[in-house]
This record gives sequence, C-alpha cells and structure tokens, in this order.
Amino acid sequence: MKRQNIKVAKLIFYLAIIGLVLFSLSLSFWYTLLHYKLNWINFAFYTFSWWSVQTSLILLLFALGGVINIFWPKYLQFINNDNFKLFLVFISVVTSIFFTIGIFVSLATNTKFTPNNDGQAIYWISTAIGHWILPIAIIIYFFVNSEVKEINLKRFYLKDLHKFYYFPIGYTIYIAVREVVLLVLPVDEKLFNYASGVGNYYAPYFFQDFRQTAYYILYLIVLAILIFLILTILILINNIRYYRRKNQLLKEE
Repeated sequence: MKRQNIKVAKLIFYLAIIGLVLFSLSLSFWYTLLHYKLNWINFAFYTFSWWSVQTSLILLLFALGGVINIFWPKYLQFINNDNFKLFLVFISVVTSIFFTIGIFVSLATNTKFTPNNDGQAIYWISTAIGHWILPIAIIIYFFVNSEVKEINLKRFYLKDLHKFYYFPIGYTIYIAVREVVLLVLPVDEKLFNYASGVGNYYAPYFFQDFRQTAYYILYLIVLAILIFLILTILILINNIRYYRRKNQLLKEE
C-alpha cells in the first residue's frame, strides 16, 4: 500500500512538472511570437538559446520519462539515479541563481532586464515558473525522494564531476554556433527590435558574446568554478542530512 502511495505521489509530481513546463513555455513563446509577428524559426532559435528554456525542456523530458518508468519500470531506470537527480538540481539552481542575481544587478544599475515585451504580466508569470517554481520543486524532489546516503566528495570529484560539465559545455558551444550563424545571416529586423530591450540578439547575455573577449573568458572561468562550488555545496548538504539521520537512528537505539 505504501509503495502504491509513493507511485501515485510521483505520478502527480511528474504530471505537475509537465503541466508547468508546457504552460510557462507555450504561454511566453506563442504570445510573443504572435504579438510581435516574429518569424517562428528565428524566434525558436532565439528562445532555445536561454539556459532556463533548455533546463525547462530537460525537466519536461525527465517528467515524461518518470511517467513512463512508473508504468513500465524496466524502461528509463536512470530517472531514479541519484547522480541524475543531482544534475537536475544543479541546472535548476544555476537557472534560479543567474536570474535572481540578474534582477538585483538590473535594479542596482537601473538597466532594463527584459526584452521589449508589452505583455509584462505574461512574461513574469512564465518567468517565475521557469526560474523559481520549477527549480524549487526539483530541489524539494531531490532531498525528499533521493536515498539518504553519504556521497564521498573525493570519489565524486574523480569519477563523476566531469559528467556535470558536459551540458554547460554543450550549451556554450550551441550559443557560440548560433552567434556565428546570426553574424553571417542578414539581421532579422523584427527580432532585433524585440531583443533590443536588453541587446541580446546575438547572445543571451553580453558576457556570452565571444566578440567581447574579456567578458567571454571571465564567463567561462566563472561558469567552471560555479559548477564546482554548487555541486560541492549540494553534496555537503546531502551529507549533513545523512549524518543527522545516522545520529538520530543511533539515539533511538
């Protein structure tokens, strides 16, 4: 009975993630596309360059895989792997941290943080879901659903840490290739005007524009260090939970 309740709870969680991702992405994408009469291929290329959008799509695939795994347990068993869950938390935390810092920097410097978007309510509803609600949900899922066990930091650094760099490296290559393509092709005036609010037609953020060499090198260095620090902090939190539970069990004995 308990196992059945866990399955039902997981199914509800996965369906909630699927609903939130589809709602937030489609709400913002279709409103902007239709309202500004943009070219859908160029706008999709623009939209997919955001880390948060790629994170949301990964969470969507994770949730879909989770539903499949519930009904057909022999398939997609990696969904329940603790390292995979840690990866989901990592990309979600990065999404939330960068966006939140960006807001404070925008307020402190009095610079525009959003594109030229007339539908601010729609923008912020979609943004809040993608940058705060989904990351919080995944963090809670990780700490509630993952097996409470000690993760050896030294072993993790040697055997698993490098795997967490694959997605950021792939993402960085994608936005660099996208920038090269945009520099070669004629400018899409409508999309350029839409993106002019934050000047991110060629790259999602100014520091990801490889033409600004100093900022670009700094971005790569900070990203590499940030990956290491975030994962280390998450593992330390996990280990603290493990030792607290272990001490509690010892006291009960």
